Amino acid sequence: MEAAGLAIGVVGLALALCDTIRQGYEVIVEARGAVEGVQTAQIWFRIEQQKFDNWTVQVGLASNDTQEFDVICQGNSMIKSLIVDILAQMSNLLTKREDLEKKYGLCIHPAGDKKVEDLEPDHDVSLREGSALQVASALIQKRAESLPEFQKRISKMAKVKWAVRDKKRFNDFIGSLSDFNAALCDILPPSRRSAYHRALQLEQPSDNDRLQLISNHSEWVDKDYAAAARFKQLHLLQQRSTSPTPGNELPKPIKIPFNNLESRGPTKQNRTLAQIQQKDGTTTHVLVELKTLTDPDPRIISTLERRLMDLIALLQVAPKPSKYRVLDCLGFFTTPGQDHQYGLIFALPEFTVPARIPAPPLPRVETLYSFLRTAADNKVPVCFCLEARFRLAALLASSVSSIHAAGWLHHNINSSNILCLLPDGEAEDSIERPYLSGFGYARVDDPREVSEVTNENDIDRLYQHPDYQTPLHPNHKYRRSYDFYSLGIVLIEIGLWKRISSLRRRGLDERGFAQDIQRRLVPMLGYYMGEQYRDAVASCLDRTRLKVGDDEDKRLSESFSRNVVRVLEDCHA
Repeated sequence: MEAAGLAIGVVGLALALCDTIRQGYEVIVEARGAVEGVQTAQIWFRIEQQKFDNWTVQVGLASNDTQEFDVICQGNSMIKSLIVDILAQMSNLLTKREDLEKKYGLCIHPAGDKKVEDLEPDHDVSLREGSALQVASALIQKRAESLPEFQKRISKMAKVKWAVRDKKRFNDFIGSLSDFNAALCDILPPSRRSAYHRALQLEQPSDNDRLQLISNHSEWVDKDYAAAARFKQLHLLQQRSTSPTPGNELPKPIKIPFNNLESRGPTKQNRTLAQIQQKDGTTTHVLVELKTLTDPDPRIISTLERRLMDLIALLQVAPKPSKYRVLDCLGFFTTPGQDHQYGLIFALPEFTVPARIPAPPLPRVETLYSFLRTAADNKVPVCFCLEARFRLAALLASSVSSIHAAGWLHHNINSSNILCLLPDGEAEDSIERPYLSGFGYARVDDPREVSEVTNENDIDRLYQHPDYQTPLHPNHKYRRSYDFYSLGIVLIEIGLWKRISSLRRRGLDERGFAQDIQRRLVPMLGYYMGEQYRDAVASCLDRTRLKVGDDEDKRLSESFSRNVVRVLEDCHA
């Protein structure tokens, strides 16, 4: 590498290009709308800005973390040169004033202090002489030589005010930025790519109009991001923190006549299988979860009914983000002769058949709890390989993270509420397609909300945080980190492949058992599942390891995504 590239280094060059790109975004994001409807394009532009900022965090270029950057690049000089090349192309796109004005619908706003004639013309930068296929050092050298011109351009751009005069051309400009962002995302390893998408969902705006635009323009973003925006929008509407607009009303929970359900199977743990006839002529196998509201105060019953209807309406929305791992709710029924008993009806997608075909037997739906070994069973779990269990753990953690991003707490995570569907094939296949169920106690993530006490048995209490089980404790009210604790107990069960009830020592109260878990069971995971898995579980059980103080909101979720979900996604046999 010659003088310019040698002086700055690859990481230094990437950091400098990222800084130029950030400045370019900051200058253009303030552009005023000189034409009608440009506000929509500006929202898209902000999303692309957010994508880029998020990408720099994932690769360590937001904090000058050279070690993280090397991990992403895997020591491969070709990957480094590809990143530098894309960053140089983006820098050129965002700073070339002549193209911004002639090709992309931007202009210098006449109200600014500086005029066009006050600015020196840009010098052209040739980016076609090299490609990522040539020798990496030569390409990086060429891009390093272009950096001073990019920096000079952005310095001039920042001195003037900008406006958008052509929406169509401005959309073309944003589309080019979107293509570059997609290329940068594709470079990320799978677990970092997942973390990138989770972070984007956490950063979604809390403005109803912008969320509606995002959910209606899936061409801007991937389908999961658009679906998550729809869920967040509905959450805001349900919270009455924003008013519905025409075409943006709250969905109504669908009430299904009780007699429409046929072939009801046995009820286990308030859960049963049935069939219903759909309007399109298909016979659908469904899962029914029963929920009975019990409280002596009629005002609280009314609050719980409203919340249950809000939950049903939300679970009816489709498509859901793929990471949710939640079945689609078809509606609900009320049980004749039972006060305040509701049945939530969930579709089992693998088992929908045309009406003209005789309905097959009720499908087999197992729970994770049913697969786990009991206290007397010490055989090796040969049916469930280590890789499948790693994937199961990562999917569950990602699902919990996504549910929290939608503004809800599950409130009842345990291995009996993790469904494994077996349409055909082996049981091992089913644990790689888990579904979270047991949403009867779910509530909005708001400290003002009523926390419904679960009708839990002694086994269910083993999954609950000890503070939540202490009525006089100042942290008794349910919170986000308590879902993490419950997940941590499930992850112990997955790691040791034993029911938590079989691992409890006699004579321990809730707090004593929680301490025993930390001292005895968590260290065992290092031998069975590896140190990464062990540390992720420890972070679920002890929120202080997430290093966010008392935060129970965005910072906690970001740390959980980074220290638990991403770590589990990196675990492999």
